[in-house]
Amino acid sequence: MSIFTTAHAQNLEWDVVKINRQQRFKRTVPPANYSGFAHIRDNLYAVVDDKSPKDGFYLFAIDIDSVSGRITNARRLDFQGQNLPSAGDNISNRDAEGITFVPENQRIYISGERDKQVLEYTLDGQRTGRRFSMPQAFATAHRNGGLESLTYDAANHCFWTTTELPLPADSTCIHRFQQFDEQLTPCKQLLYQTDAPEISKRGRSHINGISELLAIGADSLLVLERELYVPKKKIGARVINRLYLCHPNYSLNDEQDELGNHLHANNREQKVSITQKRLLCRWQTRLNLTRRSFANYEAMCLGPRLIDGSQVILFMADSQNHYKRLLRDWFRTIVVR
Repeated sequence: MSIFTTAHAQNLEWDVVKINRQQRFKRTVPPANYSGFAHIRDNLYAVVDDKSPKDGFYLFAIDIDSVSGRITNARRLDFQGQNLPSAGDNISNRDAEGITFVPENQRIYISGERDKQVLEYTLDGQRTGRRFSMPQAFATAHRNGGLESLTYDAANHCFWTTTELPLPADSTCIHRFQQFDEQLTPCKQLLYQTDAPEISKRGRSHINGISELLAIGADSLLVLERELYVPKKKIGARVINRLYLCHPNYSLNDEQDELGNHLHANNREQKVSITQKRLLCRWQTRLNLTRRSFANYEAMCLGPRLIDGSQVILFMADSQNHYKRLLRDWFRTIVVR
């Protein structure tokens, strides 16, 4: 049986050992709008669907080969949740994007892009009534560029979240990473700068932002930057994924302080700082006449350690319910050491 662990060494400096090929499991994973997943125990994961008519999450069983890190089987199990929103809540679909699990209290936390909130759930998908105390700045987030990611740092007992796109008041490519403690109260905030877009063409859709965060140990975060481009006729669409490692507690240099102070002038709620980053890997998927590998990866999750001690990172794509039968629910694993 695979052993799941969370690394606790400070400032991990992982390198990518292997990027496994995409996989799909059409017989056991029904089409949906999967946008985030979190490991619970053994081979059990919680997965959110951002278009679900219900409030809650699916359970998935995902088995991974202990040598190669490839997925040997993925199955969607039961839905945990309810058909109707909680009493007094007028939002039936929260546009659930990020999800994380806290083993200490056996609670699930889900971020909603529509309501711009992070709510607490039991393992059977029921809301507890607790929610993150979100700083007011996040209420201004773009409707389709809001709270996309959520992760729990088990070493420091804290949460991190950010928006897919920069907040309207901030500079292009600058994102705010917000930390919360276990009382769901905001702590520090820092700035992260995504790469400039690589694609200059105009098209039907072009999004360059952050699709997911993943805490991998004390003061270490993985950041999945995602640039999605869809031309007017759809053929030629592609997604560029860049996986970065950053350390939120790194000291700042003078240039970074100047940028942080500049943004702080427009945000009196909390002091902000900026973080450095290191590229771990980059991959691209396409949709053309001969290839249908196009995958909009929105979910990232810590997987098991392999026999040789290396770590598996899992990724899952949002197929928009197999949009026009062109897209698929792709999975991918990356092995790091």
